[in-house]
Amino acid sequence: VYGELQEHEKAIETFERGLAVNPKYSDHYFGLGLLYWKRSDSSRAENYYLKAIELNPKNLDACLSLSEIYVAQGKREKALEQVRQILAVDPEHPVAREYLKQLEGP
Repeated sequence: VYGELQEHEKAIETFERGLAVNPKYSDHYFGLGLLYWKRSDSSRAENYYLKAIELNPKNLDACLSLSEIYVAQGKREKALEQVRQILAVDPEHPVAREYLKQLEGP
């Protein structure tokens, strides 16, 4: 909610408080990743997405977001790895299928 209102600092504080209560909750790391990505801090966003995926390898949103970071960084193979991880869980995932076509294209 805070992120939608561009109140990133409050949102970050909220997610960090949530992690203090439950440090193994993947969605909090994903939320922090989104906020840092919106702030153009791809390094922090990447770290939070990786932690979200470590805690829950089926967090497809985190995998997809991480693939977007890798594309932006020119790391095509790493992006493909994330997209394939999504498709291993959900072979019909429409966004991942489209990304796969784009990444495997010319």
